[in-house]
Amino acid sequence: MTFARLPGVEKLEVTSLEVFCSLALDSSVTVAPAVDDVHRSFPLVWSRPLLRYIRDDAGLLLMIPQRLRWMPYKSILNRPRDQTNDSMSPTTSDGASIPNCVPKTRNSGAAYLHAQRLLHPDILAHSLRVYIYARALIKVDISHVNELQPTASFSSQLFPDLSAEFTDLDDLIFATAIFHDFGTCTDHDHAQRFEVCGADAAVQFLSSASFDVDLREIWTAIALHTSRGIAERMGPLTRCLRMGVKADFGDEKWRALLGEGVVERTEREFPRGEIEKVLGNAVAEQGVRVPLKAPRGSWPGDLLRARLDEPEWEGVNKGF
Repeated sequence: MTFARLPGVEKLEVTSLEVFCSLALDSSVTVAPAVDDVHRSFPLVWSRPLLRYIRDDAGLLLMIPQRLRWMPYKSILNRPRDQTNDSMSPTTSDGASIPNCVPKTRNSGAAYLHAQRLLHPDILAHSLRVYIYARALIKVDISHVNELQPTASFSSQLFPDLSAEFTDLDDLIFATAIFHDFGTCTDHDHAQRFEVCGADAAVQFLSSASFDVDLREIWTAIALHTSRGIAERMGPLTRCLRMGVKADFGDEKWRALLGEGVVERTEREFPRGEIEKVLGNAVAEQGVRVPLKAPRGSWPGDLLRARLDEPEWEGVNKGF
């Protein structure tokens, strides 16, 4: 794909997945993509210095950052839209389709492409399986699961009913699942626990998009997703992410709630690879480099201790 260099465009960089255009201040520019000799114009009104574009098979699909106004002409995109949520499904720049399980919205499509670029393939597949399981488990009746019940009666609801407050619940669950292991990425390997780094990465990415939800819900769910006995009793988003993770790592209690054949079908579509080894090694290696990332009593701490006890072990980390 080639792009015209036009007045007002300070920098134009093309990568395998994304194109970033840094715009001059106070400018209104037109970026004209050349796709199969069919030119379409995208008028943009500047409001942020960085705009993100992701190619689809009809031209370009604009991922709208917060506070950016997009003024499309009818001829810009001819792809059919989902009539229920005005969404569209982009593809990667090499023509590979985004998996059908990904919600067909701009935010989820952008998040998937971002994850595909940064995550290890086994961790990406794990995150998609977790999304499928979490989406199913948030809807199941948990009244008979003792460990999810309050130990005392409450006079009011402790956590919000997300289904009542957020119309695109699938978007919310997907964002939480796809970012929950982003702390393993080199780009987001900072001095704090990998769970917190992943939560911060999610908020950083989603806050630049018009994502209509309190991002604290997503941050909390990701930051607590390894906190056994606590995440299960948090709000529905945190709980369903934890349950989805546990289901993917073989917890029969949560798998039984998914229904017959769900796990088998999901693992055929998104094979497990060596997820336990890949994820365990990634988190343990971070702890070796920066011990503060793996405090005692935490899941990263368990992985670090097992690594230090048997540094020559080449199988799945025994603290997993």
